Amino acid sequence: MMKRQDFLTPFGILLGFSLIYISIYYVGGGNALTAFLSVSSLTIVLGGVFCSLLVGFGSKEMRKTFLVVSHAFRRPELDLKELVDTLIQLSRKSREDSDRGMLILEDEAKNISDPFIKKGIDLVLSGFSSELVESIMKTEIDALRRRHEQGYRVFYKAGEMAPAWGMVGTIVGLIIMLQNIENPSEIGPAIALALVTTFYGILLAHLVFSPIANKLYRLSEDEIFKREIIIKALLKIKENQSTMVLKEQLESILSPQLGKRLNEEARYDRRS
Repeated sequence: MMKRQDFLTPFGILLGFSLIYISIYYVGGGNALTAFLSVSSLTIVLGGVFCSLLVGFGSKEMRKTFLVVSHAFRRPELDLKELVDTLIQLSRKSREDSDRGMLILEDEAKNISDPFIKKGIDLVLSGFSSELVESIMKTEIDALRRRHEQGYRVFYKAGEMAPAWGMVGTIVGLIIMLQNIENPSEIGPAIALALVTTFYGILLAHLVFSPIANKLYRLSEDEIFKREIIIKALLKIKENQSTMVLKEQLESILSPQLGKRLNEEARYDRRS
């Protein structure tokens, strides 16, 4: 499955930060904007979240997360129309050549780039029962789901922990303020640290960590949905089900627009 650069994800994050800081600038000017830029506050939140994740997940899962995060900034070319056309073509070819039957799928597999479809065809041609083919392919889907979970689960946890570490910074700032209650010049910076750290924690949680976790989860579900369609179609082909019936079944699980197109093709097949 080809992937293209997804500019909306970084654009959305940058736009969110920009709108917030532009609003701060218009309300309080440059001095207010400077007050919201705190290295110590950012260190408390990011450092605290990172250390908590190391404790909770370990170095192995953290390394995998850094590899997975790149997927949030790339958009997969999940073309369901092309996928459906490929599966229907396989069904049609397997039924047209009555002499070779299912063996024609072996030749068709050479022109298919999707490794999951190729593996499914190999299993179908191996003579395994439909139940065993389905079990093997669903096991692979379960393994894929577990691998993907390692990525988006870390970001979900980061989104949960960031506000808590913001509160840690707030407590630190309040303690510093109380220690210097008799020195008014120290109270202002301490309060700023207290509030800005909470601000960073909430902002990072809801503009970076949680949205990226949700994006990775959605991409994972899209890939799993695609593979489930492949399993259903290959099993129907193995059972020598009518191509027309396969089209109508795909219609029931795909988008209304694609389903309408398949329905029209099915009606054409009836007439022919």
